[in-house]
Formats: sequence, structure tokens, C-alpha cells
Amino acid sequence: MKVSRLSDMAIAVDYYTTKNLKPLMVISDVHWDSKDCDRKLLKKHLNTAVEQDAAIIIIGDFFDLMEGRNDMRRSNTARAEHYAPNYLQKVVMDAAEWLQPYAKNIAMISNGNHETSVAKHTQVQTLTWLCYELRKQGSQVIEGDYQGFFVVRAVYEYEGKNTYFPYKIFYHHGLWGGIISKGTQSVMRFGAVVPDADMIVTGHTHDQWMMLHTRYKLNKVYDVTLEDQIHLKLGTYKNEFKTGNGFAVEKIGLPKPVGGWMVEFYIERNDVKNNVLRAKPTMLK
Repeated sequence: MKVSRLSDMAIAVDYYTTKNLKPLMVISDVHWDSKDCDRKLLKKHLNTAVEQDAAIIIIGDFFDLMEGRNDMRRSNTARAEHYAPNYLQKVVMDAAEWLQPYAKNIAMISNGNHETSVAKHTQVQTLTWLCYELRKQGSQVIEGDYQGFFVVRAVYEYEGKNTYFPYKIFYHHGLWGGIISKGTQSVMRFGAVVPDADMIVTGHTHDQWMMLHTRYKLNKVYDVTLEDQIHLKLGTYKNEFKTGNGFAVEKIGLPKPVGGWMVEFYIERNDVKNNVLRAKPTMLK
């Protein structure tokens, strides 16, 4: 795979083939440095990504980072080894070392509210630092903004020129949640805001689901077709419901699904100029 930045808000991963495209692992809300992070399950999923040579993208809140000296969110949730005068440095450097076996597969890590909050109060861009350390290990990782596009492209040569079959994924760390709706009302909202995305992925609320938003489309010969826009809510790796106490138990009340998604891609063939890249998501538990 080849990872590149297409524009200020668009990142691409290119596969120079039209068959056997590698899958894409999409996760968010890892909260890696929290003692509530299920690192055993995370490691299992990342090992699966390496085994399948999947690209990995992380949509915000890879870090938890709530135990800084002046952080009003402090609740003693950090892992014991990170309580030190150089707290942020310890977390970032330990994360870079822990992620080393997966560095070559990580294509993008985007910012979530936990990273932006730390940057606002400490002027330290922890993801910029982490991505710098991972690139020294051979990763092509690019730091993503809070929202943007991640485009998966099948690339092959046709009549002496590269032909691209793109699959456009819009990501946003997350808005709109709900105890009852679990944020599913965001489907119509994001569908209106980003009508041309093939897939929309969001995190933040620690829910996990898939929903299809089907639209009328005119194809190149003006026939009306039905196109599914896939909406993925990404889940979390922070399990705050192992006991009967704590912030999440008191304020949220409902346990949250732990895991993410694996997305497989395939070419839907018509003719060379009209082939379309499609996606099939599978829940990771």
C-alpha cells in the first residue's frame, strides 16, 4: 500500500491492483493509556490486521491523557507506569514502542477530543509526536484532523495511464449520541452534510452499529440506480463497566460495546471504465 495526502482534508491509501485488495481496519476511542483499555483485545485485533496486511486507521481518542497536573478530568485512571513528572512524554514514547509491531500497517491516526483538549491546554500535539515516532519505525502514518476524507483507491495502468477506482470514506471523530437512539439519528444528518461519501465513520460515543442510507443516483448513461451509503459507528476499547463503580457507571449507566470494524473491498465489474469499488464491513469483537 501507498499512503499519501491528497489535500488538506483528504488522505489516500493506494493499492496497485484491481483484485485482492487488502482490508481496512477502522477503530476509534482506544484510550490506550487508560487502565480501562482492553489491550488484550486491541492486540488481538491489531495482530489480525498485520496477518491480513490490512491498513489501520484510528478515528480519534487513541490517547486518554486525562491525568495531567492541571487537568480537571483527573480521576486516577492512568496506568501506574505513566504517573511521572514527564507524564505526556512517558505516554507518547511508551505508545510508540507498543505500536512498533503494527507501525507499517498504520495509515492514519486522527484527532479526537482527548487529543485536542491536551493540545489546547499544554500546547503539545501528542499525535504529531506519536506519528513522528512511528514514521521513524518505517510507518507511512499521516496525522488526520478531527474530520476529513480517507480514500481507498484501486490503481492500475490502462492505456498507458493510471486508472483510479476510489472508495470515499468521510470520517468525523463524533457528534450526536443518545442513550436510546445510540446516535443513529446522525445517519440522516451526516448523509445530508456529506452526500457523496461512500461510507461515513464516526466514534466518540462508544456505541457500535452499522446502518445503510440508500439514495437515488444517476449513472453515466443516466439510468437511475440505488446506492447504499454505509454508516459505521466504531465502538471503543475502553471498558469502564468491569465494576459497579466509576464515572461511566454513574453518568452513562449503560455498558458500551468493545471493538471496531474490518472493511473488505471488492471490484464490481462492468467494463474497464465503469468498474466500481465496493465495501463489506465486518464487526470486530
